[in-house]
Amino acid sequence: MKGLTQRVWERLQGVTSLSFVACSSAPEKTGWTGEANGMVDVQRPSSGCLHFVESGAWSTPQGKRTEFSNIYRWTLLGHGIRLEHLRFGPDRPVHLVDFVPVERNRMGSETPHVCSADLYRAWLDLDENVRLSWSITGPRKRETIVCRYSR
Repeated sequence: MKGLTQRVWERLQGVTSLSFVACSSAPEKTGWTGEANGMVDVQRPSSGCLHFVESGAWSTPQGKRTEFSNIYRWTLLGHGIRLEHLRFGPDRPVHLVDFVPVERNRMGSETPHVCSADLYRAWLDLDENVRLSWSITGPRKRETIVCRYSR
């Protein structure tokens, strides 16, 4: 039987779409509550590396709609899978987290991503799709984001 890291890696290679739900329970309105749907173009710049070129539309409960685009790099490591945001380009990645197996079908961030005073913790769950869940906590933030990557 293949290990969890390899099974998640194989599933990531077949992703074509995403949907996510974000919810904020922060006392101040952060604007992070809403839903999004989009497409994912998976590119393979090298062995053991995937780029997710994402684009779609974000909608708030008030009906505001915003187009979005992102590029993420997934890298297969000996012990897990690294996730980076390429907002500054592939030569200046923003390291987000390294995922390691924590349960039978779950990988978790080895350490949280720190952004100013905020902590980002993440999990990858393998079911019929790949579910990426974030918990963001800080002095003014209490958000959860659940992103479902599917074929």
